[in-house]
Amino acid sequence: MSRHLSGNEIQDYLDGGLTSDARAEAEQHLYTCRQCRSLQSSLTEVDRALKSLPREQLDARFTRSVMSRLTAGQADSLSFKILEKLAYVFALFVVLAVLLAAFIFSGVIDARQVSDGQSRIQEFLSGSTSQMKSQVAAFSNLLAEYAPFVFGVGSLCMAGTIFAVVALLAVLDRFLVRRFVH
Repeated sequence: MSRHLSGNEIQDYLDGGLTSDARAEAEQHLYTCRQCRSLQSSLTEVDRALKSLPREQLDARFTRSVMSRLTAGQADSLSFKILEKLAYVFALFVVLAVLLAAFIFSGVIDARQVSDGQSRIQEFLSGSTSQMKSQVAAFSNLLAEYAPFVFGVGSLCMAGTIFAVVALLAVLDRFLVRRFVH
């Protein structure tokens, strides 16, 4: 070895963290290099002194106390937990899309089969969309009949109603998290 060993390399040697080849090289260099042997001796003394220090024994209550203080006030909201779970579903869809693309490009899956499936899905979605539109229209009519203030004077009433609903959901979310999580 033409260069000196670094302090980290010598510490790794002392800790047994080198591969067998690197360890053999380090031993050969330490055998021939007085400067690196001196650094090794110093690091060995530091290790020995640190190991001779008495270990502090902490009470189990101390650990619980620190951990409870660290987690106090960090309770995730219910909406965050739901979004967190949906992230896994989204990741699954991304992985499946990448696998599908790989299978199509490698020829394992014929692209015509995929386009046939897409047309069937499109037919289903168009049917569901029209059904969804009729459901939304029915709900809007119901709101207009029983809660006319929602569609009152312009979009200001609609915005106020949406704000009130979101605020109510936020209050319920906080209540449920405090009630059932803690």
